[in-house]
Amino acid sequence: MHCENIEISRHALKKSLDGGLNLADAIEVVTHGEVITKYTDTKPHPCFLMLGFMGSEPLHVVVAKNEVTEECWLVTLYVPDITIWNDDFKTRKN
Repeated sequence: MHCENIEISRHALKKSLDGGLNLADAIEVVTHGEVITKYTDTKPHPCFLMLGFMGSEPLHVVVAKNEVTEECWLVTLYVPDITIWNDDFKTRKN
């Protein structure tokens, strides 16, 4: 995903601190990760759930993107729960 600028939300900062997650890894996911879900109806901007890895550990990042200015906001980040996500970390279990 191309972003002109990536801002970190207060929520994402808190999640990184509380979960011991590295914001540099999250930014790496934003710039080089895979979009696995698009939330086009979110306001004021569409959001994207992205998957990347911190070494061998999966990381999900939610990013809001202003499609006009290409500015992005890192909304939240988390390690996907294997009880909720399939082994590919791209699809939810039924």
